Amino acid sequence: MADFRLVSTQLHLNYITDQRAFALDAGTSGELALWGGGPNGEALQVESEDAAIVQIVSVGPASRSDNLRDVRVRAVGFGLTSLSALMPDGRAWATADFAVGFTPGRMVPTNDVPL
Repeated sequence: MADFRLVSTQLHLNYITDQRAFALDAGTSGELALWGGGPNGEALQVESEDAAIVQIVSVGPASRSDNLRDVRVRAVGFGLTSLSALMPDGRAWATADFAVGFTPGRMVPTNDVPL
């Protein structure tokens, strides 16, 4: 089992609970944590689905006590993408959605909005 978690000291990275997505402004960096490993303790490889939106800057080594790894990312473009923690055979074991430059969610149409 594995999952991505917000590091509480991050100012630029937010987690939008109802959208289950991280949000980051373009041009900023943030850290999140990857907890866990593969079902037999395999190390997971972190990859960005679209490096033109979010780039992986670094992935720290797993801690001995709780298999927690620091993942540093940089937002370089606007859009939606995801990070995946991949098994050695390439299967995604955990994923995290990212929105860069906006807050993800449903837009509500409205009338008579002053411009």
